[in-house]
Amino acid sequence: MVITKVTYYDVGSHINSNFLAKCSVVFDDCVMLHDVKILNGEKGRYIVMPEKSFCKSSDNCNTNKSGEDVFHPVRQSYFAYMKEIILKGFLMYENKGCKTYIPT
Repeated sequence: MVITKVTYYDVGSHINSNFLAKCSVVFDDCVMLHDVKILNGEKGRYIVMPEKSFCKSSDNCNTNKSGEDVFHPVRQSYFAYMKEIILKGFLMYENKGCKTYIPT
């Protein structure tokens, strides 16, 4: 599957936050994945797949949350491909304000 379009969404600038943006990714002009997060870490920028949260126990849902990926690539090489395309487009979004990136 080839990434045919990535659309970036500003999440607002948060002081001392590693959260940079969210994006939606289109595969083969047929399937869309929403809410991929772009974060800034100690080793550089990285992406996080969308996840659903749930409570581990009924006691305190605010502090006892867990999550699991809703979508994730099975092969590490495909995850690396996604990361490369998403971060390349994010640079254009960051530097030029282009909200949509169409890889060539």
